[in-house]
Amino acid sequence: NKVIIYLEAFCLSSSFKDISFISLDSFPSTLYLGASSDTHEWFKALVKRFSKHFPLNKTTCKFKTTIIPHITIGRDLDALRITRACYLFENQKVDFAFQCNRVTIRKLNPTVGQYEALSHHLFGNKTDLYLEDQQLSLF
Repeated sequence: NKVIIYLEAFCLSSSFKDISFISLDSFPSTLYLGASSDTHEWFKALVKRFSKHFPLNKTTCKFKTTIIPHITIGRDLDALRITRACYLFENQKVDFAFQCNRVTIRKLNPTVGQYEALSHHLFGNKTDLYLEDQQLSLF
């Protein structure tokens, strides 16, 4: 409950942004669409701000964040499959954009091996508020 309350307040104090994915990249066993540098910087700042005042002990609750915004298109792939996929798409331009306006809490369903959405939390479309900045703005 603490996390949901924190997430709601965080989202209400955050603004949405048009984000874009412009490359085909891979992690060791995952093929994904990689973000533009503008999207990457925005996402990194958003995650940093979210983590800063997270209400639980991050170690105890196994808190994990990623600062690499991406859209997974294939996972649990061996090196050969990743190479083949990259070859299939080498002449395709990646240019995928949309408005990021919410955070979704997901939970892994081990039966199907996919994540299921549990709740959606919309951004309040306000200037990203920092508690410290609000306090110092009086002076």
